[in-house]
Amino acid sequence: MKNFVEPSKFKINVLLIMMTIFCFSLSAFRYYISDTKVFLFLNWNLFLAWIPLLLSSFVLAFNIRSKISLVFIIIIWILFFPNSPYILTDLFHLRARNSIPVWYDLIVILSYAWTGLICGFISLNDIEKKLSYYGKKK
Repeated sequence: MKNFVEPSKFKINVLLIMMTIFCFSLSAFRYYISDTKVFLFLNWNLFLAWIPLLLSSFVLAFNIRSKISLVFIIIIWILFFPNSPYILTDLFHLRARNSIPVWYDLIVILSYAWTGLICGFISLNDIEKKLSYYGKKK
């Protein structure tokens, strides 16, 4: 549990939570103003981008040593990891709409994409740390 609350990891987690809240508030404001559900799917995509980060944080926080458990968690991590960079492809949905300026929609999509990418990179770094530990043991 020590790895989860060390100062640098804690600050990163707080920052990611704040970024996620910012994304949700942009989406909620857009829904409130336009009364359309156009970009609400981004909330689901960001949730899926958080799963690899939660799994990698779990591995480090509880110092998983069982190889079977670690392999199982890493397999699940690999299945969900592509969701992190995938949000960037949602720029495909960017186009001019009547009620909301295109620049606002660009900010919405890019904020979700940036948050998802950071979640992915941090989880990749966590998994790399754990696997390099096993590589050094041999």
